[in-house]
Amino acid sequence: MFVCLFNGIGTAMQPLIATAYGADNRERVAKTLRLAFLTAAIMGVLFFTLCQAFPETILRIYMKVDEEVLAVGPRIVRLYSISLLVVGFSMVCNYYFQSTLMRWACVIVSVLRGLALPVLF
Repeated sequence: MFVCLFNGIGTAMQPLIATAYGADNRERVAKTLRLAFLTAAIMGVLFFTLCQAFPETILRIYMKVDEEVLAVGPRIVRLYSISLLVVGFSMVCNYYFQSTLMRWACVIVSVLRGLALPVLF
């Protein structure tokens, strides 16, 4: 759910940046990108805080919780929530690269976020 909300930032900024980039309005591109990064940072901290404070509640939203789940689930939610501090930045970068036709940078960020870094960590 949290990742979908980060996706919303990118989806909202992409046409704005693509249009400004196409019009060679670098100031508008930079302003939109700063706003997207700020929004991602605020949301990341908020989501991280929610996961740290209420891991059992988050588990209950997605599954039927029993004693076994409560024994390990909150720790897993708390560990996973650390990624929420950076995934928003990753998604903003990915949409920025798409908007400015930086194909290889987009592919690299996508592979790192979706495959390489999760396996590494």
